[in-house]
Amino acid sequence: MPGDDGRQLAAWLHEILPYGIFTTDRDLRVTSWNDWLAVHSGVGSGAVVGQLLGDAFPELVRRNLVERYQRALKGEVSVLSAALHKYLLPFPSTAGDSTVDHMLQTVRIGPLPEGDGEPGTITIIEDVTQREAQAMALSRQQDFDRLLSEALARLLQASSPADEMAAIFGAVRLTTGLDAFAGYLISADGRSMRLHASAGLSPKHRRAIEELPVSTEDMAELAGPAPSGQLSVASRSREVLSFGMRHVWSFPLAVAGRVLGVVIFGSYVRDTIEPADIVVLGRVAQYMAIAIDRSRRERETEAASRAKDDFLAALSHELRTPLNPILLIASEGAADPALDERARAALHIVQKNALLEARLIDDLLDLTRIEHGKLGIDIRRLDLREVLEDAITVLTPSVEEAGLRLETSLLPFNTQVMGDPNRLQQLFWNIIKNAVKFTPRGGWISVSAEVGPERAVVRVTDSGIGMEPHELRRAFETFEQGDHAAGGRHRFGGLGLGLAITKKLAELHGATIEAESAGRDQGSTFTLSIPLAPAPVAAHEPATSARPPVPVIEGNSRRILVVEDHDATLKVLRRVLEKRGFLVTAVTSVAAAVEAAASGSFDLVLSDVGLPDGDGYSLMRRLKAEHGFRGVALTGYGTSEDRARAKAAGFVAQLTKPINIEMLTRVLASSLDPVAETAAG
Repeated sequence: MPGDDGRQLAAWLHEILPYGIFTTDRDLRVTSWNDWLAVHSGVGSGAVVGQLLGDAFPELVRRNLVERYQRALKGEVSVLSAALHKYLLPFPSTAGDSTVDHMLQTVRIGPLPEGDGEPGTITIIEDVTQREAQAMALSRQQDFDRLLSEALARLLQASSPADEMAAIFGAVRLTTGLDAFAGYLISADGRSMRLHASAGLSPKHRRAIEELPVSTEDMAELAGPAPSGQLSVASRSREVLSFGMRHVWSFPLAVAGRVLGVVIFGSYVRDTIEPADIVVLGRVAQYMAIAIDRSRRERETEAASRAKDDFLAALSHELRTPLNPILLIASEGAADPALDERARAALHIVQKNALLEARLIDDLLDLTRIEHGKLGIDIRRLDLREVLEDAITVLTPSVEEAGLRLETSLLPFNTQVMGDPNRLQQLFWNIIKNAVKFTPRGGWISVSAEVGPERAVVRVTDSGIGMEPHELRRAFETFEQGDHAAGGRHRFGGLGLGLAITKKLAELHGATIEAESAGRDQGSTFTLSIPLAPAPVAAHEPATSARPPVPVIEGNSRRILVVEDHDATLKVLRRVLEKRGFLVTAVTSVAAAVEAAASGSFDLVLSDVGLPDGDGYSLMRRLKAEHGFRGVALTGYGTSEDRARAKAAGFVAQLTKPINIEMLTRVLASSLDPVAETAAG
């Protein structure tokens, strides 16, 4: 019969659907219990069917959830969310890392259609543990990223970074789920530490730990490797700071081997925290230390911008280091004729975008370089359309992800201008990215261009939030983000550097850039006007962009000592050099480099300047004095002062990370020639 077929189909679906499904009669006695429930609960249908729901699962009564079934019998549908209720029935967690005690569930409880049978209820349970765990992990990472970004922005703009301890470490404490923190600064005489900021402590307890003595042993331990929480200062603090706490974690506020203080976090209920939390705590402590040092040096010397430069350079080094192996692999593969054309093209895209990413990281340094007149640009004759197309290609995924429509009307091919292709691409990237950031989903962005008698004009227009007249006047100012950033909320993120750098880059190219807007929610237009390149004097005139040919380097069994503590970079460098015939000895520390140098002769030393047990500058001075070795510095810093320091230490060249194969090849060629001494990068 058709009715029987329908019931059989319903029963079949009831068993195979990837949900837990059970039904009850009007007395809330379980009438069915599908296989999914049996598998995930460990309780078969025979043990549940026929029992009253409250008897089978007493926790439903205790949590007042049986009342939802009473409402279902009256025709009401209830939804229980994982966020609010966690679960309906206490099944074991399906999270692989056991981060939650029970399976997280989304549940629907409703009336069972009567049909030919008795009325009752039906419950559908969906396991959302993995989805919620992924969402929580993503949310937590976003919280950390926002925390670090806001801490960095706050420290960059603070006149007294130490006074930001309470706000920054307080936010870190809450984000990582810790109960208390105490931030100390070491006195001028170095004999004591005074409590500068704290949270989660009673006034009585705070008074008890306001000042702690510092011994020579304390300073040695604080300046040592990664904090263990067992430092003697922290141990004494622990006795006072315990107050019922189960554990504390200590992080030195140290920069360049000098200890400025220590921050101690504590928990009343936990004795462990996630490794990611440790990284965040240490990173913020490092930011704080660099910022405090910057502020002190500004007060003590007339070089007010020096500490800011060091701070930004340190951050640049940290961010650029992971790009190094990516760019080495990509640039090596893009030039490898053994790979097919599609693979080389894909690696070339990776190479170009890694270089662009490195350029974007340099935004933090560029502003300072521009202000001091030290920003170098590589002016050459180029096709402006190609540069603009490259910028659009890189940003198209971001535009699509933001739910925006992109319209383009570009220049004719071979629109020649004089400029630095990387800097112009950075300029266009900043303008388009700015439009993406301030245009709500569903809006549009237009990139149009035209050529006049003497200049090319590029316009980027959006349907975004627009600007008021007073915002337009400040659009290109440093750290300016408009009224949406009032009160430090930074709704749209960023530090307000992009447009300031864009204007400076335009000026360096003899171009102008202007911003227009009809007002709030009326969109914005940014217009760049750049001079066209003069016609070449003769067809045989060499192009200003011509680079010397890349030399062909063969190792011919020459010996190279590579000193690098970043494992991925070390492996890639070794592989690239060995492929070219070099005999490579790879080590990760100063001590290992000294030992290797004592046991063999090397034609060249490639050394990172930041090593776990010292620095590359001191190492190079020693290797040159004892063995006469020549060396190339590998660094994430790129200022003229860094190059001068490398030269003073005895390095014949410097490579700024991330390194590509062409750059590496040129420096190897010049450095292995005892006559040529070049500072590259």
